[in-house]
Amino acid sequence: MPIAVPHVEAISAAIRENGYAERVEAYRKGKSTYILQNNSIEHATIVIRNLLIFAGEHKLPVRLLSGELFPEVYDGLVPEASDAIRQGCDIRVITMCGASDLAHNKFYHAVIAGRSKDAVLTLGEPVESRQHFMLVGDKAYRVEDDHNTKRAYACFNDENAIMTAPLGCQFEKILRSRRSMTASENGG
Repeated sequence: MPIAVPHVEAISAAIRENGYAERVEAYRKGKSTYILQNNSIEHATIVIRNLLIFAGEHKLPVRLLSGELFPEVYDGLVPEASDAIRQGCDIRVITMCGASDLAHNKFYHAVIAGRSKDAVLTLGEPVESRQHFMLVGDKAYRVEDDHNTKRAYACFNDENAIMTAPLGCQFEKILRSRRSMTASENGG
């Protein structure tokens, strides 16, 4: 079920007033080790946009585990995702919704455009992990603490891979599990 965003103009103005977008951009450009908090859909969009830009700037792979690719968040990120792909970034997505739920999803189509369909793995079922996250390379991330409120933490330089290493392992574990299930189903 898509999340409604009331009074986007008023919210956007409030975000500009408090400088959140500018701070996130500064953290990205400085490869900051600061862990920033994200408390809303608007913050999520700003952080994810900057993570995609970061990926493109440094030609890093992107791994996204999400329940849904909410249009309110992801539709506006198509230019950044497309640019990252043009820069040579490999974007992989695991989503819990089914393929039919993505038929009109702009972000999904941007990620698979001209690429194999395995860029997006649609599970159509809950993933064992309740944490949704985006991982860029082995240092930058955004991980949701509470999916319903979009409360999350992000960092552009996890120097010791304290968060990124386990998230990367979790993503790969889900991929391996799904691939082995598919191979078993196909007699392999």
